[in-house]
Amino acid sequence: MINKICFFLSIVAIFSCNEGTDNLEIEKLEKEILSKVDLPSFPDYEIMLSPVGNTEDIKPIFDSLINELSKAGGGKLIVNPGVYFFDGPLVLKSNIHLAFEDSVVVKFSSNPSSYLPLKKVRWEGTDIYNYSPFIYAENEKNIAITGKVTFDGSANEEMASWRPKQDKAKGMVRSYGKSGVALSERKFGDSSFLRPSFMQFMECEKILIEGITIKNVPFWVIHPTYCKDVTIRNVFINSLYLNNDGIDIDSGEEVLIENCRFICGDDAIAIKSGLNEDGWKVNKPSKNILIRNCKAIKVLHGLAFGSDLSGGIENVLIRDVQLDFVKEKAIQFKSNLDRGGNLKEVFISNVKIDTCEIGLYLTNNYHSYAGGNSPTKFKDIYIEKVTCGFASGQGIQIEGLEESKVENIQLGNIDIEKENKASSIFNVSSLKMSNVTINQEKINQEDIIINSSESKIEEVDYFDEKSTAF
Repeated sequence: MINKICFFLSIVAIFSCNEGTDNLEIEKLEKEILSKVDLPSFPDYEIMLSPVGNTEDIKPIFDSLINELSKAGGGKLIVNPGVYFFDGPLVLKSNIHLAFEDSVVVKFSSNPSSYLPLKKVRWEGTDIYNYSPFIYAENEKNIAITGKVTFDGSANEEMASWRPKQDKAKGMVRSYGKSGVALSERKFGDSSFLRPSFMQFMECEKILIEGITIKNVPFWVIHPTYCKDVTIRNVFINSLYLNNDGIDIDSGEEVLIENCRFICGDDAIAIKSGLNEDGWKVNKPSKNILIRNCKAIKVLHGLAFGSDLSGGIENVLIRDVQLDFVKEKAIQFKSNLDRGGNLKEVFISNVKIDTCEIGLYLTNNYHSYAGGNSPTKFKDIYIEKVTCGFASGQGIQIEGLEESKVENIQLGNIDIEKENKASSIFNVSSLKMSNVTINQEKINQEDIIINSSESKIEEVDYFDEKSTAF
């Protein structure tokens, strides 16, 4: 607890410094998280896998080699160049490094029955049994997938069309989570049309995903859930179907995401922690996360927190991110009146947005709420050095609740070159701004709409223009 408090106070000090920031202090902050993220390690034992034909199922051979490695205590499975077809999921075990040589293509079956038997997953924030993810592991440790391989999920052949058919099963998932139905009874799969994540690791530790390309997948792309010590670097995700989040960190801790690129049909990167009652029961926050040097080329949303964040989100640092074309929200915090949980200690610096609808978006009134008795608590959000070339809607839209105001947001060196609709802020108990410019004009207190007499804007020099923070 003492280390956590020191970490929080040190980073707030950087964002609150009048005299600029010492690079040594910045490096210290990054090291605070990096020192917590452990990489996997593997025995020296190696075996090789070679292609058998573009359409012949490699899965039986792959599974036997994985079992051989596992019995030997682990090691590296080197995959030689070629095209490989998997008629079913690629399932990993502890202490195995899956190392792809250059020019490898892995194509997965589009047949839903290939992804049976059912596997334990978290699906949109609720634990269930569903079709297996295409790449899967549960309760394993020391896993790596590396190399210049292209994974093709074949979503265009079947599962990409499932979303309009999922409503009945999705309603059952929500109902099971709300009423606390035993996990063993939450069985979906055949005829449920709940699309599986492409890559989902459940309750695993020490994961490395590096250098790979993923395309043409049905749902969330990389989805570590309840995982610790996760490193994702130099990954390219290219899949534009509905709900194609690029990376979803779901109740994860000690996470590094760096040098990744995204063309995807939903959020580039999202941080989550469970939905409503099911999320509260599990009660595992996402925390100690560093995201840096990433680029979204074409996405629906850029950087997202929520909306399923009932287990909480805390201690997140994001820096040096380029968002080219964002159809809707570039940086968004979203929750609703049922989610509960706490989001706190989020620090974002040096984000460049070319085009979006809304640059910075925060709402505690997101859609799909029922009952409305458990709003999320947002507090301690620090955002600086954000530029946006064009917002077709608002540059900034912050929407707290009268009964649950957003606490302590600091915005500094924000430049929205052009917005089409005036920015607005509602129900924030403490907002500190410095050098915020919209449509080439510095924003004064009267330029931001506040609909609560208790809310206030305080103009302070919390962010020095010469600051090198992050």
